[in-house]
Amino acid sequence: MAEACARSRVQVEEHPVYDLPKEWKTLVSTLCLRTNFEPAELADLFQRFRQLAGTKEYLTAGEFRRTVRRNFGIMNEEWVKKYFKAFDRNHSGTIDFQEYVMGFAGMARVLTDKKAHSLIGLSTGSNIVRSGRSARLFWDGPPRRVAVIKKWKDPVVAAKTEKLVHWLQSQGLTVLVDPTEDNELGDDGEAIGPVFMPEVGRFDPGHLATQTDFIICLGGDGTVLKAAQYFDDSTPIPPTLAFGLGSLGFLAPFNPSQCQSMIKRVLDAFRRPISVTLRTRLRGEVYSREGQLERVFYSLNEFIVNRGISGVLSTLEVFVDGELVTTAQGDGLIVASPSGSTAYNISVGGCMVSPLVPATLITPIAPHSLSFRPILTSASSEITVRIPDTARADGWMCHDATEAVVMKKGTFVKLSTASIPLPTVNQRELDGDWFQSIRDKLNWNLRTLQTPYHEHQSSDLVEDQSTHRSSSSAAANPPPTRFFTLPTSRAKDESGSSKGDSPPSSPI
Repeated sequence: MAEACARSRVQVEEHPVYDLPKEWKTLVSTLCLRTNFEPAELADLFQRFRQLAGTKEYLTAGEFRRTVRRNFGIMNEEWVKKYFKAFDRNHSGTIDFQEYVMGFAGMARVLTDKKAHSLIGLSTGSNIVRSGRSARLFWDGPPRRVAVIKKWKDPVVAAKTEKLVHWLQSQGLTVLVDPTEDNELGDDGEAIGPVFMPEVGRFDPGHLATQTDFIICLGGDGTVLKAAQYFDDSTPIPPTLAFGLGSLGFLAPFNPSQCQSMIKRVLDAFRRPISVTLRTRLRGEVYSREGQLERVFYSLNEFIVNRGISGVLSTLEVFVDGELVTTAQGDGLIVASPSGSTAYNISVGGCMVSPLVPATLITPIAPHSLSFRPILTSASSEITVRIPDTARADGWMCHDATEAVVMKKGTFVKLSTASIPLPTVNQRELDGDWFQSIRDKLNWNLRTLQTPYHEHQSSDLVEDQSTHRSSSSAAANPPPTRFFTLPTSRAKDESGSSKGDSPPSSPI
């Protein structure tokens, strides 16, 4: 940090046009800690800020609009307002220099396409700064609110969740639990009411992003998928910490025994940033045959268009960015995110893709073709799947193992990358959690290793090769082939005598 501050003094001399703040040294130290900006970059940002603000200490909404449009090419007024609101951390209606810098630090581009801009600075006081493939979470101050989502109707998980909720409350946190289990019906068909910890508050599924600072999931992948269903593209998603209490747990890398230590680590992220993965989500828009938008869905894993209950082949037209690329015939089609590549996708032969790769997978389900192979497209592409009028039957669409929607002939669904990703807390840096999961949970490339040659065998091999090269009559009188076998000890029976005349082991 001392080096950073020393470099900041150099920058003061290199930028004499605008007076830097008197507290520049302290400001640089703070902003270097909270962002990935170097002092030179901060000085450059200050110049741009001054060019817009003039002698004022803040930017107005109009001035901010100009810098966003110039630097990011964002012309949509709705997005400009959304970015301004996120930059304006103290809700003053203006943006000072610190807010300006922190806003740009939170402006994470999940993809390289301008279409895929994603604002990761969260209104709840958490921030995610992305540098290359890595992303880090830090808080403006200690978080105070947490939502707990557990595996549905599992008594063992319920008991562990109760203990965790009481511990969280003892740490001074306001805890909200999932209200969906309150809809359980009794034998008479009437709602029983709150059946799990009725004394604890419930969150509103439609406004969860503004009611909590972060989310804790206790369960498996299905529990994380359930949590992701509560969010659309209107509000940045709070970071999610998932503990594996389910069957597989690709999305839940943490062991329940780490629960308290990891939560304390997340709470301390306002002092020490913690690594997160920004998981791409998919947005699906269902249209009628007349082109009228009917419904919008969001998915963390995949969208599936298939033949449903029909016994005939489905026929699906597939468009990428408006161009017809193929007509698929078979049981259906999967359009998956990288996070969903290890779900239904691998069951039908799709490839596994790290969640850090900006891609969308298109994988056929039982295609009636020997040449229809799974492919990857850019995550910025828009994929359209249409049921043509010539199809023999209607189709069904579902996402993340939730409700199925009937798709009549002529209807279509547009699939694209959602603007807001799901941040999940990492146990390891970069792809570490993902590689560990495919090794431990799928036994990826599990094989007994070949036994190495012993030293005397290696020398025999070299000697044999040398003799073969130096022999001038090798072609006319080829030497006998030598086989190199692993050393074997002659087994002895219980009387101590060796069992002779055993055949040699197979050549390697």
